[in-house]
Amino acid sequence: MHARPPELRPRVGRRLRRRAAGDGGAPHIGLVFQDTTLDDYLTAEENLRFHGELYGVPSSTLAVRIEEMLKMVELWDRRKHTVRTSSAA
Repeated sequence: MHARPPELRPRVGRRLRRRAAGDGGAPHIGLVFQDTTLDDYLTAEENLRFHGELYGVPSSTLAVRIEEMLKMVELWDRRKHTVRTSSAA
């Protein structure tokens, strides 16, 4: 593993690693988004699936949760449309 060049090293913040019991001591790396984002080239459904997978939502639950959320915000009928074609309202 190579160290990053000085211009790419973080200037602030900290890195935390933890090891979970039962996984042979393999490190887990977490992810925290700086801003809430939607990728405008993905559909509403794809955005929710992407973030759900990043946060470890089990696949058996993910489809149901996506449907619940899109229906709750009245976007179920537009789930296959890209975000860039949806209203910001």
